Amino acid sequence: MTDSSSAQTSPIIPGIAFSALWGAGVVHADELAPPHLQATSQGVLAAMYAGLGAGLGSLLGGVLYEHWGAKNMFRVVIVITIFSLLTFLDTSTSYGLFGIWKRYWAWWERRKEATAEQWKEGISNGRVTEHGW
Repeated sequence: MTDSSSAQTSPIIPGIAFSALWGAGVVHADELAPPHLQATSQGVLAAMYAGLGAGLGSLLGGVLYEHWGAKNMFRVVIVITIFSLLTFLDTSTSYGLFGIWKRYWAWWERRKEATAEQWKEGISNGRVTEHGW
């Protein structure tokens, strides 16, 4: 960074992102827990993040870095993050991951059919130009 103003404002984005994600995590923990265990669920969330997450992340990250190097350590972290995201989406959405994929695929097929029908209709009405429509 050569500009001092960008160096001064660059910590703002991670601060906003962390506070938004932490707030969402607390709300999600409250929604999943029964009413009499909501405070406990927030305590477990904090323990997983600050205790277990930071401790195991540092320990396993150091072992991966030592044995495989920095690039491969980050590749492993990317795979774990993607797996975690997919697991979350599969268990936390109303349709699950396969349901979302099936709905998207059905939408895509309907879109392709509609586009083909519109194209044929445009040709029969003489509305198709040299550029396609």
